[in-house]
Amino acid sequence: MVQRIKDGKFIYSSNFMPFVPQMRYIRYFEIGDIVKQVRSDLSNGKFDSIQKSIFEERTPEFLFNIENDFWETHNLVDNRKYEKLSEKMRKELDADILKSRDVMFFPEYEIGLISKSVTPYEFRLDKKRYPLKEIYGAASLSGKRGNC
Repeated sequence: MVQRIKDGKFIYSSNFMPFVPQMRYIRYFEIGDIVKQVRSDLSNGKFDSIQKSIFEERTPEFLFNIENDFWETHNLVDNRKYEKLSEKMRKELDADILKSRDVMFFPEYEIGLISKSVTPYEFRLDKKRYPLKEIYGAASLSGKRGNC
């Protein structure tokens, strides 16, 4: 799950499941001809490093200058020049997620169970049943290494 925020020139993304590649295995996708061809091209070494990256683990954060990097291929999040901007946008995204009380931090299966008695929209507003601050605090550690 990836959440994003943008300011017009930059887009900051926080990836809460960095261990899951963009092109992860999903059984019903794998039966399609195009996916079979993509997998074949990958195993035959026909992809460049950017193309291969969709099959690999992702970083937990991204920062792209979308004016200069339309395809979002040059991650600036670890560039010291953009350290303050990354921190600012990270805080803005945190605030936005907590304000909106995004219910997508629950697995789809759980949302299905919740939906039997109340809408996910209503559920997310109940601070006792959905302690988002604590859930988000744990989710924010995904992909982080070292002292968190």
